[in-house]
Amino acid sequence: MSLIDTMNGYQKEWDVYQRLERRFLLVVAAFIPVDIATLLLSVRIFGKTSPVRLIAPPVVAFIWVFWGLILRGQLLAWKCPRCHERFASSSGSSKRCVHCNLPRYAEQ
Repeated sequence: MSLIDTMNGYQKEWDVYQRLERRFLLVVAAFIPVDIATLLLSVRIFGKTSPVRLIAPPVVAFIWVFWGLILRGQLLAWKCPRCHERFASSSGSSKRCVHCNLPRYAEQ
């Protein structure tokens, strides 16, 4: 570990965690707007009578939910920067590491 890594503590690991958390929240927040946009776009491209307008939104919704589940799984599996065990509890709402009690976003 270099001097810079020691000075920054766990900052790099927390940055990775925050990016993952933001991606997950973005996927959750965008679910309904993306599905509505898919419906509107499929109607505009293929027409109101096309079966594609009925198929496209559920397919996109399925892919979107699958993506969200993958991101959620990555959040739940994220390793604590101190003890390298899984940070979160099974509910995923841990403010501290369930193994070593490191507070979320702690520097050392």
